[in-house]
Amino acid sequence: VAGSAAAAYGLRNLSSSYDGNVVEVRRSSDDTTQNFTAAEITDGTLLAFVGTGGSDNGFVKTWYDQSGNSKNAAQATAASQPKIVSAGSLLNELDFDGTANRLDIDFGSNLSQPNSIFMVHQSSTTLGASNEFFDELGTTGQRTLLDQSGANYRIFAGSSADSGLSIDGNKNLVTAIYNGASSILAKNGTASSAINAGTQSISSTSAIGFSEGTTDYYQGSMQEFIIYNSDQTDKRRAIEESIATANGITL
Repeated sequence: VAGSAAAAYGLRNLSSSYDGNVVEVRRSSDDTTQNFTAAEITDGTLLAFVGTGGSDNGFVKTWYDQSGNSKNAAQATAASQPKIVSAGSLLNELDFDGTANRLDIDFGSNLSQPNSIFMVHQSSTTLGASNEFFDELGTTGQRTLLDQSGANYRIFAGSSADSGLSIDGNKNLVTAIYNGASSILAKNGTASSAINAGTQSISSTSAIGFSEGTTDYYQGSMQEFIIYNSDQTDKRRAIEESIATANGITL
């Protein structure tokens, strides 16, 4: 899945060749941080580090890029870090609180279209102001946005494009392909008709869980977020099937 991606974030190994760290976690008891592989998340190592008491919480400081491009999604500010352990229980997802949590990415330069994003998430609310999944961070003059408009998923790269596909409280696999008037969005394998999202790039500085335009945030969980600096239309179904199988999603 992560083979030719510009950046790839997950709590599992997204390719057969990756066995490195997937997250850096800060524990609430003393603010110590430690890196963890996908295996260490599920085998009890992460929970042993954070603690299993009612006041033990773990927060993601870094979501490591598995693409090989070292474009980690990071957050140095403690209050803005999404949660991965809550009250001594492993969430096995990144939980964004809707008020301050975001992870920042520095791509080094803008990523011109076409671009493709694959996201696994579960919203805690259907309020539009709390479903800001991805946006620019800064003033580069370029903006690729994935969020909610009305009741539906929206993509924006200079032009607002309503997908016609609704946001709900289920775990969903969302695919957003930004390619001018040939853009599409798909929810659990079902694609919108071609929609015009505009032609702007992914900004060199962008953020997961935040919208620069509204200063709103995302409230819900996220399991995977994969970005390609290319049009993955031809491979979309194969990528979706791989992600859906790993995450228990029916296409």
